[in-house]
Amino acid sequence: MKIGESDATINAAVWKLDNLSFVRISRLNWIGHVNRTDSNRKVSQVFYNNPQGSRLRGRPKNRWWNCVQAVINKRKIKNWKERSKNRADWEKCIKEAEVRFGL
Repeated sequence: MKIGESDATINAAVWKLDNLSFVRISRLNWIGHVNRTDSNRKVSQVFYNNPQGSRLRGRPKNRWWNCVQAVINKRKIKNWKERSKNRADWEKCIKEAEVRFGL
């Protein structure tokens, strides 16, 4: 099986990343995917669900969404919900953040 030129470029870009940057980019890719899914799919329902009730005492748990929100805010990605609806625009946005901020 031959690796295409685009696959080779993606692989080269991935191997340049450290582990933390790879996780941050993966989170942004996943949030874009979830935002594009239909609202009646389970992954979308789970993500947008807001459970009621009280949490345990002590230090608040660092949720996945808090980490994603921190990356979005730190990279100054504006209108992420609208931009992630268009896959090409979202990929461009992630690449810009990666280049500009060394994601």
